[in-house]
Amino acid sequence: MKTLGLALLLSLAASPAFAEADYSDAAQTISHDCATDPEVSITGSSNQVTITGTCTEISVQGATNQVTIESSQKVDVTGSSNEVHIGATARISLTGTNNRVTWKKSLKGKKPKISSTGVNNKIAKAK
Repeated sequence: MKTLGLALLLSLAASPAFAEADYSDAAQTISHDCATDPEVSITGSSNQVTITGTCTEISVQGATNQVTIESSQKVDVTGSSNEVHIGATARISLTGTNNRVTWKKSLKGKKPKISSTGVNNKIAKAK
């Protein structure tokens, strides 16, 4: 039993731990590589953010942020007047007003799973 417990402890210690990258600011230019942290949270206003690599989840909260995402399984946008351009995703969730989201390709099926709550939000496939 001791050997099993020690083996389990060693396997857990060897597992990589990922922390969420959290950017809370205003009027900043931010670059993030998802190879470092695959979960990203952006909170604030008037930020210009570029996210490269493949993420698991990206959250954008605030107003007038401009975000470009290479690839993420899930993208959540909350707030107003945010502009988000996504290269590839499986799911988009949008809450708020006057947000604009474009996506180029779906990671699953013909188009990503999309939900939108609010007023005057637009989600469209990029041309």
